[in-house]
Amino acid sequence: MRLKIRTKLILSFFTPIILLVAVVIIISVYILNNLYDEAQRLDSISKEMIKVADLRLSLDQALMPVNDYIITGDRKYIKDFKAISIDLERGLKEVEEILPPIAEIGFDDEVKEEVEILKDVNSSWQNIKEISLKIFAISAPVGNKDAARLMEEMDYKWGYPAIERLKRWSEIDLKEYKNVLEKHNRAWRRLWTIIITVSLSFPILCLLYILYYSSQFVKSIDALKNGAKTIADGNLDEHIDLHTGDEIEELSALFNSMADNLKVSYTSLEDRVTERTRELKESQERYRGVFEKTTNAMVIFDSETWRFEDVNQAAIDLYGYTKEEFLSLTVTDMSAEVEKNQGCCAGGYGWRTHPYPFALS
Repeated sequence: MRLKIRTKLILSFFTPIILLVAVVIIISVYILNNLYDEAQRLDSISKEMIKVADLRLSLDQALMPVNDYIITGDRKYIKDFKAISIDLERGLKEVEEILPPIAEIGFDDEVKEEVEILKDVNSSWQNIKEISLKIFAISAPVGNKDAARLMEEMDYKWGYPAIERLKRWSEIDLKEYKNVLEKHNRAWRRLWTIIITVSLSFPILCLLYILYYSSQFVKSIDALKNGAKTIADGNLDEHIDLHTGDEIEELSALFNSMADNLKVSYTSLEDRVTERTRELKESQERYRGVFEKTTNAMVIFDSETWRFEDVNQAAIDLYGYTKEEFLSLTVTDMSAEVEKNQGCCAGGYGWRTHPYPFALS
């Protein structure tokens, strides 16, 4: 398919734009996907941090009804403990659902630590519930040594360490949140860097592309010009070999066709000139034969200067001059000389009456 020059120019203008836009879109989509994934990860970590914080609060609250029951002996704290227990176990289940399955953890040490923390908290909670039920089974807990011992075991062996473990979980989540946020910010910076770089480099890239394409275009024009000059100088064997697929290629083909036609015409003209030259040569030879062999005196002179240019042997014999002497004279000189010496010319022709017998001018 042949592309016209106009189409090529349009393509040369839009090609770098399309390529650059395509590259920018691909890179931008890649970065935006990363940004989306990181935003989703930030959202997931935020939700996990909230649930862990709620779990810490629930666990801390779960210790309070038992302690209040030992201090006051009021049975209403048993009901409060049960309500808090429901919320805390729901929170444990929600946190467990956030964590990936063990098979998917791989080499992520932080997630492994979170799984271990969850196991410890579950174990601590089961012990806290068991101890709490023992304390609530004591009808008069106030001042009861067993209740105090159980409370101390529940708080310092299981309660507060579990809360500290959850605190460690929050620290892990916070560190992970900061890391993901930094990646998110770097991705945004990369995206803006690409946008600014493209904005600044786009005119330069377009200029370089246009210079390259124009150099190729001018190269074809120069080849066409040089070929045409060679043909104009007479080298009709010159052929312009261009394969640009546009009007320049068509023009080069026309130049080649013109050169071939001129070559044929020149060959025909040379043949005609050769034939005509041969005919003239034969005519001259016939003329020289008649001019030299005739018995009539014949001279040739210039009609403007009247100087003799040629004479035949009959004229030389008639007038007694050598050919060189004839050619140094004019018709006027000859007429004066003849009148002086003879008064007429041989053969009965008066020079005065017929001053140019058989003369050719």
